Amino acid sequence: MVRVRVQRVLPDGNCLYRALATGLIFQYTGFNCGAGGVPNREKTLAGAFHNAAMLWIRQLVARRMNGEDVSHRTRWGKMSLVKLMRVAQRYLSRYGLHRGFATTRGARRSFMRRICPNPPRFVAGDGSNLLPCGVTANDLSLSVRRPRESFRSYLKKITRLYTWGGEPECYVASLVLKLPLIVYQKRISPIRYSQAMSNDHDIRILFSGEDQHYDTIITLPAHPILID
Repeated sequence: MVRVRVQRVLPDGNCLYRALATGLIFQYTGFNCGAGGVPNREKTLAGAFHNAAMLWIRQLVARRMNGEDVSHRTRWGKMSLVKLMRVAQRYLSRYGLHRGFATTRGARRSFMRRICPNPPRFVAGDGSNLLPCGVTANDLSLSVRRPRESFRSYLKKITRLYTWGGEPECYVASLVLKLPLIVYQKRISPIRYSQAMSNDHDIRILFSGEDQHYDTIITLPAHPILID
C-alpha cells in the first residue's frame, strides 16, 4: 500500500534546498531526515546529513546556473554529493537518525567539515551561457531577481544561506541531481522538471504560494536508489 506524507522543513529561507535535501536523502537511503536544523548547531546524524546535503545542492545549483559543468558526482576534495549519500546510507543504517555526537562541539564540527562542500573559488559570469532548455541563465533568472539586480549579484546571493529559491533553481536542481523534480501546488497542475538519465525515481516537493514555502512529499514504502 502506497502512503504519502508531507515532511515540513524549516522556514528559514533555505526551504527549497531543504526540501530537495530531504527528498534526495530519502531517495538514496530510505531514511527521512526531517525538517533540518540550525546550521552549525546540528545535534543528530539526521540534522548533519540534511544540512550537508542542503549546502551541497545550493552550491551545485549556483555553479550550474553559472555555466560550470557540475553534477551530483562533482568532487570537491574527497567528497561529492553522491558520496555523501553513500556515507549517509552507511551511518544511518548503522546508527539511526537520532544518534548524537559523541563528545563535544568539536566532534560535530569535525564531522561537518568532512561531509560539507568545500568548493573552489566562485567567479560569477554574466549569464550568457545557454542551458539545455534553450534559454540563457540570465533570462531564466529574470523572474526571481530584484529590480536592477545584476546576474552576478544574484548568483553570489544564491550561494549564501538564507536566500530563497524558486522556479529557475528548481529547473537547475533537476540538472545537477539527475532526477526528475515534480513541484505540486494547490489548484495548479504539477510542474515536472526532468533532465534525468532514469525516471525510476523522482523528488517531489510541495509549494505553498501563500507562505512562499517548499516542503518535501515523501512516498512510502521507500525504494532507495542503488548507488554504484
